[in-house]
Amino acid sequence: MIKITTFLLFVCLFHVHADEEFDFGEAETSLQEEKKAYSYNGNISFKAGRQIGQVKRWMDLGPSIKIKGGLQNPWGNLRIDLDSEFNYSFKVENDDQGLSQSYSPKTTLRELYWQKSFGKHTFKIGKKIVVWGKADALVVTDVLTPKDLSLLFFTDIEKARIGQLLFEWDIFLEKTEINFYAIPFPLYNKSTHLEHPYSPLKGFGASIKNQEEYSKNEQNPEVALRINRQWEWGSTALLMASLHNRDLLLETSGSDSIEKHERYFFTGVTTNLVFKSFLLKTELAYEQKRPLQAKTTFFGIDIPYIEKKDFLSAMIGLDYNHSQWGNWLIEYSFTGPLEKEDNLYQKDFQQLVVLNWSKSFLNEDLTLTSGLTFYDHLKNTLLSLGASYIINDNWKGNLNLSIIDFAKPLSTLGSNFDQWDRADLTIKYSF
Repeated sequence: MIKITTFLLFVCLFHVHADEEFDFGEAETSLQEEKKAYSYNGNISFKAGRQIGQVKRWMDLGPSIKIKGGLQNPWGNLRIDLDSEFNYSFKVENDDQGLSQSYSPKTTLRELYWQKSFGKHTFKIGKKIVVWGKADALVVTDVLTPKDLSLLFFTDIEKARIGQLLFEWDIFLEKTEINFYAIPFPLYNKSTHLEHPYSPLKGFGASIKNQEEYSKNEQNPEVALRINRQWEWGSTALLMASLHNRDLLLETSGSDSIEKHERYFFTGVTTNLVFKSFLLKTELAYEQKRPLQAKTTFFGIDIPYIEKKDFLSAMIGLDYNHSQWGNWLIEYSFTGPLEKEDNLYQKDFQQLVVLNWSKSFLNEDLTLTSGLTFYDHLKNTLLSLGASYIINDNWKGNLNLSIIDFAKPLSTLGSNFDQWDRADLTIKYSF
């Protein structure tokens, strides 16, 4: 039962505007201004994703819709971000009925919040996503917002973020931005459905309580602070938070494994440094007494429990943009406990490296991309190759190929990830 926790450790590593001035002398102008008071956009997509490794099967098959919009009035701005996805692959492959029903459809209200500014002060309240960190892929300081990690290695970091109810107070000074956050009912990362083909516990008959998210009466409020300073050469931010672990940790209670979330203190620093065509990014995080997954063995059976240890994470990355050679990105991160103990599932520092390249052709209608991710001390790789083509102002097609080569098992997990090679085709209509 403890395998799913170790697995998720490797996965966690992606304006509405209207003029307020009205001319009451002309009705026609007033109507034009009224039309500008709201805005919306979105897309309708169809995705077909097939696993092409040793085990061949459909993984994505169906449409999805995304809608973003806002309404601006004298009393403030209202903003919304909604996703809804149908995935019929699980029905086609005769998977578990509960898994199939969870994607018929799978709807996520990512954001719905109100915003109002008073001079240098801006207040926001509602369901909102907060993005901390400077990295594009290996973000180690983005700890406030929970994520949907159900797709594991194929998780889109931007799409995975889930909004939660919070209050935010922003103060804008000359070169400094201060953000206060209060989260009354924090949410946590969503893990893979037990019957999903990617689940390490598929077929084990495990029973995990509270897998999705806690009920509100079992949650404790959280507070956080961000201070960001702009310089001529870039920016620096100080991050502090009193929060609970977002990842899934298990503790044994009788015959069940119960999901646990306990409070700890987080401190982080991020920087951006711009010079010529380069962007240097760094992140550093120290988590005091962070809850970690541990185990004890009783008659050959692993019994999970939680142990708190000081935890250190760091990331350094470099972006380079060139008109002829394309856009290049490299990021390196390490995370791990400062004190090594055999009973912890993560005993040592885990290292990840990401290399990405992209370039546009044919008047920027065609874009080619490639990415290489190294897991677990560079012994395991994930290669991603992609091509997207803009058909016209509304239509766009995307083809992506993912190839996994894991020469070394991830901790106690097997090395059957090679079976997960897949090809994905997406046709998108934007409005």
